[in-house]
Amino acid sequence: MQRRLYKYTPTCADVFFVLKQSSLTTRFPRAIFRSLLQKAVRRGHADLAETVAYLLASHGDSKWLHTRTGIIAFEECWPYAELLSSEMPTVHVLKTVANATKNKDAAGLGSLGYAHSIGDLSVTSYFDDSFAIRVVAAGLKRPTAFFEWAVKQATTPEQISITRAAEFFFKRATWPWDKSFTIAASFLACSPLPPRPPVFCLTHDKFPYWIAVDKHTPEGKIIITSVAKELAISPLKLSWISFYMESSTTNTNTISPWWTAERNWKLAQLETDEIEAAEIWRRASELIEKKTEKYVAIMKLFLSP
Repeated sequence: MQRRLYKYTPTCADVFFVLKQSSLTTRFPRAIFRSLLQKAVRRGHADLAETVAYLLASHGDSKWLHTRTGIIAFEECWPYAELLSSEMPTVHVLKTVANATKNKDAAGLGSLGYAHSIGDLSVTSYFDDSFAIRVVAAGLKRPTAFFEWAVKQATTPEQISITRAAEFFFKRATWPWDKSFTIAASFLACSPLPPRPPVFCLTHDKFPYWIAVDKHTPEGKIIITSVAKELAISPLKLSWISFYMESSTTNTNTISPWWTAERNWKLAQLETDEIEAAEIWRRASELIEKKTEKYVAIMKLFLSP
Protein backbone atom coordinates (compact mmCIF):
# COMPACT_ATOMS: atom_id res chain seq x y z
CA MET A 1 0.00 0.00 0.00
CA GLN A 2 2.51 2.55 -1.18
CA ARG A 3 0.80 5.38 -3.02
CA ARG A 4 3.04 8.43 -3.32
CA LEU A 5 1.43 11.73 -4.30
CA TYR A 6 3.92 13.92 -2.48
CA LYS A 7 7.43 13.33 -3.74
CA TYR A 8 10.74 14.56 -2.44
CA THR A 9 13.85 14.28 -4.58
CA PRO A 10 16.90 13.88 -2.33
CA THR A 11 20.01 15.84 -3.15
CA CYS A 12 23.51 14.38 -3.32
CA ALA A 13 24.16 16.00 0.04
CA ASP A 14 21.18 14.13 1.55
CA VAL A 15 22.42 10.80 0.24
CA PHE A 16 26.00 11.43 1.37
CA PHE A 17 24.82 12.45 4.84
CA VAL A 18 22.82 9.25 5.26
CA LEU A 19 25.63 7.05 3.94
CA LYS A 20 27.88 8.54 6.58
CA GLN A 21 25.23 7.57 9.13
CA SER A 22 24.67 4.15 7.55
CA SER A 23 23.82 2.50 10.86
CA LEU A 24 20.70 4.65 11.00
CA THR A 25 19.33 3.38 7.67
CA THR A 26 18.78 -0.18 8.85
CA ARG A 27 15.34 0.55 10.26
CA PHE A 28 12.27 2.57 9.39
CA PRO A 29 12.05 5.49 11.89
CA ARG A 30 8.45 4.72 12.78
CA ALA A 31 8.09 7.10 15.71
CA ILE A 32 9.44 10.01 13.67
CA PHE A 33 7.06 9.35 10.79
CA ARG A 34 4.12 9.01 13.18
CA SER A 35 5.08 12.41 14.55
CA LEU A 36 5.53 13.80 11.04
CA LEU A 37 1.99 12.73 10.12
CA GLN A 38 0.37 14.86 12.79
CA LYS A 39 2.67 17.83 12.16
CA ALA A 40 1.74 17.73 8.47
CA VAL A 41 -1.96 17.70 9.34
CA ARG A 42 -1.58 20.53 11.85
CA ARG A 43 0.22 22.77 9.37
CA GLY A 44 -2.10 22.09 6.47
CA HIS A 45 0.28 20.01 4.34
CA ALA A 46 -2.41 17.64 3.10
CA ASP A 47 -0.40 15.95 0.34
CA LEU A 48 2.51 15.29 2.68
CA ALA A 49 0.08 13.86 5.27
CA GLU A 50 -1.34 11.52 2.63
CA THR A 51 2.10 10.33 1.54
CA VAL A 52 3.21 9.72 5.12
CA ALA A 53 -0.04 7.85 5.84
CA TYR A 54 0.54 5.45 2.94
CA LEU A 55 4.18 5.06 3.93
CA LEU A 56 3.18 4.12 7.49
CA ALA A 57 0.55 1.71 6.19
CA SER A 58 3.15 0.03 3.95
CA HIS A 59 5.24 -0.55 7.09
CA GLY A 60 2.45 -2.32 8.96
CA ASP A 61 0.76 0.65 10.63
CA SER A 62 -2.71 0.42 9.04
CA LYS A 63 -4.51 -0.36 12.30
CA TRP A 64 -2.58 2.33 14.19
CA LEU A 65 -3.29 4.80 11.38
CA HIS A 66 -7.05 4.33 11.63
CA THR A 67 -7.04 4.89 15.38
CA ARG A 68 -4.63 7.81 15.19
CA THR A 69 -6.70 9.53 12.51
CA GLY A 70 -9.63 9.52 14.92
CA ILE A 71 -7.56 11.06 17.70
CA ILE A 72 -6.09 13.64 15.32
CA ALA A 73 -9.58 14.71 14.26
CA PHE A 74 -10.68 15.21 17.88
CA GLU A 75 -7.45 16.95 18.86
CA GLU A 76 -7.01 19.26 15.88
CA CYS A 77 -10.53 20.12 14.72
CA TRP A 78 -13.20 18.36 16.75
CA PRO A 79 -16.28 19.47 14.71
CA TYR A 80 -14.90 17.33 11.88
CA ALA A 81 -15.04 14.23 14.08
CA GLU A 82 -18.46 13.71 12.55
CA LEU A 83 -16.65 12.39 9.47
CA LEU A 84 -15.37 9.46 11.52
CA SER A 85 -18.88 7.99 11.56
CA SER A 86 -19.15 8.18 7.77
CA GLU A 87 -17.84 5.92 5.03
CA MET A 88 -15.05 8.40 4.22
CA PRO A 89 -11.68 6.63 3.88
CA THR A 90 -9.11 7.31 6.60
CA VAL A 91 -6.73 9.19 4.31
CA HIS A 92 -9.53 11.46 3.11
CA VAL A 93 -10.39 12.31 6.71
CA LEU A 94 -6.74 13.19 7.34
CA LYS A 95 -6.58 15.43 4.27
CA THR A 96 -9.84 17.17 5.15
CA VAL A 97 -8.67 17.92 8.69
CA ALA A 98 -5.28 19.02 7.33
CA ASN A 99 -6.88 21.59 5.04
CA ALA A 100 -9.35 22.81 7.66
CA THR A 101 -9.03 25.84 9.89
CA LYS A 102 -8.28 24.18 13.22
CA ASN A 103 -10.53 24.22 16.29
CA LYS A 104 -8.47 23.08 19.31
CA ASP A 105 -11.10 23.36 22.04
CA ALA A 106 -11.49 19.61 22.59
CA ALA A 107 -7.72 19.35 23.06
CA GLY A 108 -7.70 22.26 25.51
CA LEU A 109 -10.72 21.19 27.55
CA GLY A 110 -9.63 17.56 27.45
CA SER A 111 -6.16 18.35 28.78
CA LEU A 112 -7.56 20.46 31.60
CA GLY A 113 -10.09 17.74 32.42
CA TYR A 114 -7.39 15.09 32.50
CA ALA A 115 -5.22 17.19 34.83
CA HIS A 116 -8.23 17.66 37.12
CA SER A 117 -8.92 13.91 37.07
CA ILE A 118 -5.46 13.15 38.48
CA GLY A 119 -5.79 15.70 41.26
CA ASP A 120 -4.55 19.02 39.86
CA LEU A 121 -7.38 21.35 40.86
CA SER A 122 -5.46 24.45 39.80
CA VAL A 123 -6.90 24.07 36.30
CA THR A 124 -10.27 25.43 37.42
CA SER A 125 -8.77 28.88 37.95
CA TYR A 126 -7.91 29.32 34.27
CA PHE A 127 -11.45 29.27 32.88
CA ASP A 128 -14.74 30.55 34.26
CA ASP A 129 -16.60 27.37 33.32
CA SER A 130 -15.13 24.91 35.80
CA PHE A 131 -18.25 22.74 35.40
CA ALA A 132 -17.08 21.57 31.98
CA ILE A 133 -13.65 20.65 33.37
CA ARG A 134 -15.23 18.66 36.20
CA VAL A 135 -17.58 16.83 33.81
CA VAL A 136 -14.67 15.77 31.58
CA ALA A 137 -12.69 14.65 34.65
CA ALA A 138 -15.65 12.60 35.85
CA GLY A 139 -16.14 11.18 32.36
CA LEU A 140 -12.58 9.87 32.32
CA LYS A 141 -13.25 8.02 35.56
CA ARG A 142 -16.69 6.72 34.56
CA PRO A 143 -16.75 6.62 30.74
CA THR A 144 -19.68 4.22 30.40
CA ALA A 145 -21.96 6.45 32.46
CA PHE A 146 -20.66 9.54 30.69
CA PHE A 147 -21.40 8.28 27.19
CA GLU A 148 -24.83 7.04 28.26
CA TRP A 149 -25.53 10.61 29.42
CA ALA A 150 -23.97 12.21 26.33
CA VAL A 151 -26.01 10.12 23.90
CA LYS A 152 -29.19 11.30 25.61
CA GLN A 153 -28.10 14.92 25.21
CA ALA A 154 -27.44 14.54 21.48
CA THR A 155 -30.48 15.52 19.40
CA THR A 156 -29.16 16.25 15.89
CA PRO A 157 -27.54 13.75 13.50
CA GLU A 158 -24.28 15.69 13.74
CA GLN A 159 -24.26 15.57 17.55
CA ILE A 160 -25.05 11.87 17.53
CA SER A 161 -22.28 11.15 14.99
CA ILE A 162 -19.66 12.99 17.04
CA THR A 163 -20.75 11.32 20.28
CA ARG A 164 -20.75 7.84 18.76
CA ALA A 165 -17.34 8.43 17.19
CA ALA A 166 -16.04 9.74 20.52
CA GLU A 167 -17.17 6.60 22.32
CA PHE A 168 -15.63 4.38 19.62
CA PHE A 169 -12.23 6.08 19.68
CA PHE A 170 -12.20 6.46 23.47
CA LYS A 171 -12.08 2.67 23.68
CA ARG A 172 -9.24 2.48 21.16
CA ALA A 173 -7.07 5.34 22.40
CA THR A 174 -4.00 4.35 24.40
CA TRP A 175 -2.95 7.54 26.16
CA PRO A 176 -5.24 9.09 28.80
CA TRP A 177 -4.99 12.57 27.27
CA ASP A 178 -6.09 11.15 23.91
CA LYS A 179 -9.08 9.64 25.66
CA SER A 180 -9.74 13.02 27.26
CA PHE A 181 -10.02 14.69 23.83
CA THR A 182 -12.88 12.35 22.89
CA ILE A 183 -14.68 12.98 26.19
CA ALA A 184 -14.27 16.74 25.77
CA ALA A 185 -15.53 16.71 22.17
CA SER A 186 -18.57 14.70 23.20
CA PHE A 187 -19.30 17.22 25.96
CA LEU A 188 -18.84 20.16 23.58
CA ALA A 189 -21.18 18.48 21.10
CA CYS A 190 -23.96 18.55 23.69
CA SER A 191 -24.30 22.29 23.06
CA PRO A 192 -25.31 23.73 19.68
CA LEU A 193 -22.50 22.75 17.32
CA PRO A 194 -20.36 25.53 15.91
CA PRO A 195 -20.19 25.59 12.11
CA ARG A 196 -17.48 23.41 10.67
CA PRO A 197 -14.35 25.51 10.19
CA PRO A 198 -13.76 26.20 6.50
CA VAL A 199 -11.64 23.87 4.39
CA PHE A 200 -9.24 25.22 1.83
CA CYS A 201 -6.11 23.93 0.14
CA LEU A 202 -2.84 25.73 0.75
CA THR A 203 0.27 25.68 -1.38
CA HIS A 204 3.49 25.26 0.56
CA ASP A 205 7.01 25.52 -0.75
CA LYS A 206 8.75 24.06 2.26
CA PHE A 207 7.98 21.94 5.30
CA PRO A 208 10.26 22.07 8.39
CA TYR A 209 10.92 18.32 8.69
CA TRP A 210 13.07 18.72 11.79
CA ILE A 211 9.98 19.49 13.91
CA ALA A 212 8.93 15.83 13.61
CA VAL A 213 11.87 14.87 15.85
CA ASP A 214 10.15 16.14 18.98
CA LYS A 215 9.32 15.10 22.53
CA HIS A 216 7.05 12.33 21.25
CA THR A 217 9.98 10.44 19.70
CA PRO A 218 12.89 8.66 21.43
CA GLU A 219 15.35 10.59 19.27
CA GLY A 220 13.70 13.89 20.09
CA LYS A 221 13.74 13.26 23.83
CA ILE A 222 17.48 12.66 23.73
CA ILE A 223 18.09 15.83 21.71
CA ILE A 224 15.85 17.99 23.91
CA THR A 225 17.59 16.70 27.03
CA SER A 226 20.98 17.50 25.49
CA VAL A 227 19.96 21.03 24.49
CA ALA A 228 18.34 21.67 27.86
CA LYS A 229 21.63 20.80 29.51
CA GLU A 230 23.47 23.24 27.22
CA LEU A 231 21.03 26.01 28.11
CA ALA A 232 20.96 25.09 31.81
CA ILE A 233 17.18 24.65 31.98
CA SER A 234 14.91 21.76 32.91
CA PRO A 235 14.44 19.17 30.12
CA LEU A 236 10.76 18.96 31.09
CA LYS A 237 10.40 22.72 30.72
CA LEU A 238 12.09 22.75 27.33
CA SER A 239 10.04 19.76 26.22
CA TRP A 240 6.75 21.58 26.85
CA ILE A 241 8.04 24.86 25.46
CA SER A 242 8.99 23.03 22.25
CA PHE A 243 5.43 21.75 22.05
CA TYR A 244 3.67 25.07 22.53
CA MET A 245 6.14 27.17 20.53
CA GLU A 246 6.66 24.77 17.61
CA SER A 247 5.09 21.32 17.60
CA SER A 248 1.50 22.51 18.09
CA THR A 249 1.72 25.19 15.38
CA THR A 250 -1.20 25.04 12.94
CA ASN A 251 -1.95 26.47 9.51
CA THR A 252 -4.70 28.65 11.01
CA ASN A 253 -7.02 28.50 14.02
CA THR A 254 -10.54 29.50 14.90
CA ILE A 255 -10.87 31.19 18.29
CA SER A 256 -10.42 28.31 20.75
CA PRO A 257 -10.79 29.62 24.32
CA TRP A 258 -10.29 26.22 25.93
CA TRP A 259 -7.01 25.76 24.07
CA THR A 260 -5.86 29.22 25.14
CA ALA A 261 -6.76 28.47 28.76
CA GLU A 262 -4.89 25.16 28.70
CA ARG A 263 -1.81 26.75 27.16
CA ASN A 264 -1.77 29.56 29.75
CA TRP A 265 -2.23 27.06 32.58
CA LYS A 266 0.62 24.84 31.40
CA LEU A 267 3.05 27.73 30.92
CA ALA A 268 2.21 28.96 34.43
CA GLN A 269 2.90 25.45 35.74
CA LEU A 270 6.33 25.71 34.12
CA GLU A 271 6.87 29.08 35.83
CA THR A 272 7.16 30.91 32.53
CA ASP A 273 5.04 32.96 30.14
CA GLU A 274 4.68 33.52 26.40
CA ILE A 275 7.49 36.08 26.21
CA GLU A 276 10.07 34.06 28.13
CA ALA A 277 9.05 30.81 26.43
CA ALA A 278 9.47 32.41 23.01
CA GLU A 279 12.96 33.62 23.92
CA ILE A 280 13.98 30.22 25.27
CA TRP A 281 12.69 28.58 22.12
CA ARG A 282 14.53 31.06 19.90
CA ARG A 283 17.83 29.88 21.39
CA ALA A 284 16.92 26.21 21.73
CA SER A 285 15.37 25.72 18.29
CA GLU A 286 18.61 26.57 16.47
CA LEU A 287 20.47 23.91 18.44
CA ILE A 288 17.71 21.33 18.06
CA GLU A 289 17.40 21.88 14.31
CA LYS A 290 21.14 21.32 13.93
CA LYS A 291 21.06 18.11 15.95
CA THR A 292 18.18 16.68 13.89
CA GLU A 293 19.92 16.98 10.49
CA LYS A 294 20.71 13.28 10.18
CA TYR A 295 17.09 12.30 10.89
CA VAL A 296 15.79 14.86 8.39
CA ALA A 297 18.04 13.37 5.72
CA ILE A 298 16.67 9.88 6.45
CA MET A 299 13.07 11.10 6.34
CA LYS A 300 13.64 12.65 2.94
CA LEU A 301 15.12 9.46 1.56
CA PHE A 302 12.11 7.43 2.71
CA LEU A 303 9.87 10.02 1.05
CA SER A 304 11.77 9.91 -2.23
CA PRO A 305 10.12 8.25 -5.28
